[in-house]
Amino acid sequence: MDKSSADRTSAEGLAANIVMYDQQLCSSPTTAIFIGSHGEAVEFAQAAAERLDAPGDLSPLLISDGAAFTLQSARRLLRFRGYTVLSSQNPRNLWTLVVSEGVSVMDDIAASLPDFAPHARRRFLELISVNSEDAAVKLIGSIPSMKAFRGIDKIQTVGLALSAEKAVGIAEKLAEAGVYRIVPLTDMSMRSALEPYDGVAIPSSFTYIVYRRTMGLNLGGPS
Repeated sequence: MDKSSADRTSAEGLAANIVMYDQQLCSSPTTAIFIGSHGEAVEFAQAAAERLDAPGDLSPLLISDGAAFTLQSARRLLRFRGYTVLSSQNPRNLWTLVVSEGVSVMDDIAASLPDFAPHARRRFLELISVNSEDAAVKLIGSIPSMKAFRGIDKIQTVGLALSAEKAVGIAEKLAEAGVYRIVPLTDMSMRSALEPYDGVAIPSSFTYIVYRRTMGLNLGGPS
């Protein structure tokens, strides 16, 4: 997303998709990238934070005492190192938004808290500000090699909140980087029957191709 598209709809869409499935499906957002200044990214994170309470309260997230302790440790460590951390203290809806600049801070956190793995980070999102589309694509491509995302082979889904013109340009770059599901940010979790799953069209699992030829093939050999 960028400044021109970081509106109320985008903030509500990001918040809803964070809560939806608690970031445990491959179509859930686990990292957000803001193309623009760091200050603008913080403003957008604040707008998204304001919209996390309502959907989160409707779908309580119950975690163990150990997981809550690890989460609080991560929050304290991030604040201690100077990052912007927006969070809830509601034990039934412990959401967290972290805003960083240029690079992800999650490898640093993973080194200190190895138990804070992807499946343990529920309703936890890092929002990274970058200065260009190319920087955003490069950052997305680097995620599978990060220690904080160990076990992830590649990025499947990217949700976009950009103008139509910018979306076309960055979609081509994302496809070249190996991303094969590019959808609007506001409904990342929605899948139609026509969308690929892990790069395979779902209807192909339930249908087969009929092939018919009415004459022999002329391969161009000697007669």
